[in-house]
Amino acid sequence: MLKVNGKPEASTAGDMPTQIMIGALPLLVREHTDDVLLIGLGSGVTLGSVEQFPVKRVTCVELEPA
Repeated sequence: MLKVNGKPEASTAGDMPTQIMIGALPLLVREHTDDVLLIGLGSGVTLGSVEQFPVKRVTCVELEPA
């Protein structure tokens, strides 16, 4: 589990639907897109959700220097 300010952000329970929805929702409401920019990798669940769609390129920019 990854916590930010005490809130679970990357767990297999409580926030999993949110992590998936954040990646899927923009691609569901847009007719078509070839390129996706995802800011912050976290646990990678949102990135995995984006990769389920037929996009040509996904760029993930990490905010954490480590």
